Amino acid sequence: MAERKVHPTVPPRVEYTLTAPGRALRAAVDLICDWTQEHLGHIKGARRRFDA
Repeated sequence: MAERKVHPTVPPRVEYTLTAPGRALRAAVDLICDWTQEHLGHIKGARRRFDA
């Protein structure tokens, strides 16, 4: 979900920007990342118990 702008240079240079849907998705992914960081200790403990 990115838009790109190609510049006529050698070597080619490309700039990418997120579209509106991409920005909305990023907000959701950021929330998931925050949740993961908050519960990381529990997640690691569950993995250790599973692998034991």
